[in-house]
Amino acid sequence: MKLRDFISNNSEVNSKFEEEDRMNMQSYESGTPKEVVKSSSKHSKSPLTKRQVLHIIASIYDPMGWLAPMLVPAKAFLQQLWAEKVSWDVELSQKQEEEWSSITEEWENTALTVPRRIGIAEDEDYTLHCFVDASKTAFAAAVYYLASGGNHPHLLMAIVLGSKLVTTVSNAFKKEPIRKVLWSDSSCCLHWILGEEENQKRFIANRVKQIKANQDLEFRHVPGEHNPADLSSRGCTPNTLISSKVWWRGPEWLLKEDLWPPNIEVTEKAKLKRTTKSIHCLLSQLYQKLFLSLRK
Repeated sequence: MKLRDFISNNSEVNSKFEEEDRMNMQSYESGTPKEVVKSSSKHSKSPLTKRQVLHIIASIYDPMGWLAPMLVPAKAFLQQLWAEKVSWDVELSQKQEEEWSSITEEWENTALTVPRRIGIAEDEDYTLHCFVDASKTAFAAAVYYLASGGNHPHLLMAIVLGSKLVTTVSNAFKKEPIRKVLWSDSSCCLHWILGEEENQKRFIANRVKQIKANQDLEFRHVPGEHNPADLSSRGCTPNTLISSKVWWRGPEWLLKEDLWPPNIEVTEKAKLKRTTKSIHCLLSQLYQKLFLSLRK
């Protein structure tokens, strides 16, 4: 039986397999001289249906979420097909095919090479920085490791996602970070978190409580144009993703704290808009003595 879809971290072993027999959607190559992760994407030219769209999206193996900015538009397109109640095997309209082609035109033969290994010493201090953002389509979070040396509900859910992601990344290391910083471009959400919890709507109060459960998190404001998570929440093309320095390395100012954007100041409780409504009612008093009693 012929072995297919195989990849090894040994170049000598890989040389014994034909190119078409290797894992070609995405290969995680550890132990190579450069310690890199390589990703490429190819899909067939068969008639486009909703089933084919799902197959193409699902075939892209991205457990680390590095390709999220590229995949968000495709997943939004699939969500749109569900909303329009398109059947599984009905060929899509010309307009839908053109929209799908505009999303995936750069996917063919796209290859990403990312430095794989962090290389942390067990006694080295480090800081985790998490950036979050949300749009009508998606909410996203991106964590960066720094060594020493309107969706308002969506925006709030992005912070919940970020707080969980920081904990997950922190638990992957043997040593706790000396600092955990969560960055958001939503001033409103940061006021909810840093301000008083009273008078907040139940959904907001529950999310804020969930976020504050991670007590060692520091919350800071980042301008939208400097937020790497913005790329993932709104989506982008593969070429934009490959050339985006802020997505792969984080903002340049992150290395020097004195260059960090100024944080918001919560000087008073975040005021919720209150609406006073009046109703009219008629009160009438019943005099029981005017009616016949049961004894009569």
